[in-house]
Amino acid sequence: MSRSTLTLASSLLLAFTPSISPADAVLDAEQILSLLPADMPDEQKNALVLSASTANPNLPPHDAVGDAMQLWEIISE
Repeated sequence: MSRSTLTLASSLLLAFTPSISPADAVLDAEQILSLLPADMPDEQKNALVLSASTANPNLPPHDAVGDAMQLWEIISE
């Protein structure tokens, strides 16, 4: 993932997750990225990371990624 996408995803996590530190936001964005297949196209990967970063903060990262992937599939149909 590009540095700009990681920065944006981290910023979204800061905005949507109360009491998270900037360092934790970066770690969470990296964790979300790690849940995506390595061979996924960059456009899709970036969209899913950003989408998952705006999920309900009480949702585990795995579920946020799952919801983002489901949205991608619905939109792609």
